[in-house]
Amino acid sequence: MKREAPPKWADRFLQWYCRHDLLEEILGDAYELFYREEKKNRRKARLLFVWNVFRFLRLKNIRKRSSSDYSTIMIRSYMLIGFRNAVRNRTTTLINVLGLSMGIGVAITAFIFGDFMLHLDRFQVDKDRIFQVTSQVKEENSSIRAWGDSPMLLGPSIKADHSIIEAAVRVEFSGGAVRYKDAVFNEGIWFVDPEFLSMFSFPLLEGNSGALTGKNNIVLTKPIAEKYFGKSEPVGQVISIKFSNGIKKDFTVAVVMEVPKTSGMHPKILLSMEIFADLKFKDSYDWSYLTDALFVKLKPGHKPEEVSGTLSKYIQLQNASSPDWVVVDFDFVPLPLVAQKTKDITSGISTGAQPTGIISLGIIAGMLLLLACFNYMNVSIATVSTRMKEIGIRKVTGGRKSEIVQQFLI
Repeated sequence: MKREAPPKWADRFLQWYCRHDLLEEILGDAYELFYREEKKNRRKARLLFVWNVFRFLRLKNIRKRSSSDYSTIMIRSYMLIGFRNAVRNRTTTLINVLGLSMGIGVAITAFIFGDFMLHLDRFQVDKDRIFQVTSQVKEENSSIRAWGDSPMLLGPSIKADHSIIEAAVRVEFSGGAVRYKDAVFNEGIWFVDPEFLSMFSFPLLEGNSGALTGKNNIVLTKPIAEKYFGKSEPVGQVISIKFSNGIKKDFTVAVVMEVPKTSGMHPKILLSMEIFADLKFKDSYDWSYLTDALFVKLKPGHKPEEVSGTLSKYIQLQNASSPDWVVVDFDFVPLPLVAQKTKDITSGISTGAQPTGIISLGIIAGMLLLLACFNYMNVSIATVSTRMKEIGIRKVTGGRKSEIVQQFLI
């Protein structure tokens, strides 16, 4: 009758760690105990063998490894030989280094770009409660296109009619000639509702979030403040703006704001929406007048579906006043997705890249890295044949396979 063998992995583990002068004695004892118990219960015998293998694992029984395997001298020798081979085979080394480094560089660049684009506006504290209201407009060919523009009167109306809306902020793009002393530049200007600074989490370097409640206050971003005032204190200074309709007004700097690099929106100068009404670019603003963007912030625990299903009356008002621009529906786009959908939204407020483009770039970068790795392996394997004498001498002088592999890896 063939005897049952103890677990092979435990046997090999014992032989790996045990001292050579003790191995025969300890292995014999372990086998003797195994065969004695195996006659009674095979399962118990196997468990007992494993237990004895770990029970014999004591400091005095562990084999002392030769320090020469990992000695500094050997590593220095490997490094020196590797350097000499690199110098001897300059062309091969150049192909390997350039190919692999370019592949890794492209992959890292693609990863950084993709990660940056996919995380725009994530610094906004209440990003999960902020939505841009876009207009789904019916084109002449009956297709539906998303527009960032929305009726000027939509924001105040839905805020007044829906208690779950905490704030509604409109954004109107404009421009003007900004003057401070002898410095005059044409700048882009955003007219916004006063809640803009409290809705969005742009860091305020100076001033407070209630500054836009004052009609004559102005908010500057850090680069604009440095452009006009240099290192001097901007808050409290008076600058004048001449608008496109010829009206000139003075404003007091109340806030200096910083726009993070990870922001999809990039305002430069903010003014109150009340000033926009006073400037009277038009005699009146009805449902036919479109503002460039509308954002709403919902109260905690509420979803946009609670509002979107009640917008039919606003759609009717807009379509009645502007038959050539037929709105089918208003869509609520979450703030973190506004930048990602910027290519799908006509006249969008945010900058960003489409996810499909980012994925395509990642695939191209991955393929380049893979090709670079294959190229490196092929060239390295091809050069091994030129070092057969060196490998043979190392094996003859007692070199083990692991040492040769370690040399080539280093």
